[in-house]
Amino acid sequence: MRDSKFELWRIIAMFLIILSHISIWGTGTVRNFHTMIFQPYGEIGTDIFVMISGYFLCKQRPTIEKTFFRVSRIWLRTIFYSWLILLIFVVFKISKLNIWNILSALLPVSFNEYWFITDFILLMILVPVLNQVLIHLSPRQIIASIIVLVFISGVMPLYVGFTPFGGYLNIGIMIASYMFAGYTRIYLKDFSIWLFISVFLLGLSIQYISIYFFKNQMVTYGALPYVSAAALFPIIVRSKSFFSPIINRLAMSVFATYLITTHPLVVPVLWGNLDV
Repeated sequence: MRDSKFELWRIIAMFLIILSHISIWGTGTVRNFHTMIFQPYGEIGTDIFVMISGYFLCKQRPTIEKTFFRVSRIWLRTIFYSWLILLIFVVFKISKLNIWNILSALLPVSFNEYWFITDFILLMILVPVLNQVLIHLSPRQIIASIIVLVFISGVMPLYVGFTPFGGYLNIGIMIASYMFAGYTRIYLKDFSIWLFISVFLLGLSIQYISIYFFKNQMVTYGALPYVSAAALFPIIVRSKSFFSPIINRLAMSVFATYLITTHPLVVPVLWGNLDV
């Protein structure tokens, strides 16, 4: 039986991701504090979503069969929605298609149609390795590894322009999120809720200050949203458990919501018509 508090936070995390897309895609070329107010929530939601998955997977001993099943299920669902959207656009001639649109829709994971899905699948493949890392490293070594990962994948892309993981949206932060979820479940027993709330608000405030005073929206990626998510996640874990079949069923649909609303063909039609 799934703990509905985690399923509720899956829904909230996906809502934060979609909300951030209003600032990213729904404001045209206008970039100011008013239009960018939702952007910090996207990466926080992404990190929370990954941490919830990591919290449950970190104690498992995944076999090759289980890993294959988990990856193939995500892959097939992605293909299903991508092909369905492509079919709708072709049949109803909603917009003009080019060869890249068609290829990326037919092979969404291979062509990185959804950066999150491609990186999340890679993360699922790495789960057996990451679980062994969590077992063999000490708590201090795990924290040190997380700090290095966040610096390489969450600081360097923004200010140095280089990281071995790719651009500012990369799998490095996902790995760091997974490892922190494992650290939280295995080692983090006692902590000050007020301290973690303060860290969460501090991380969020720095992002808003950077957007408002320095016109810097890149701080909404990488290290700062990760810090906010990492501060919020243990509070989620400590919150009271409950069961709601409605919430659990609703949580099963959030993946499809992401696939539909962020599909490259849908983005200009859905978000381009917003007037924020």
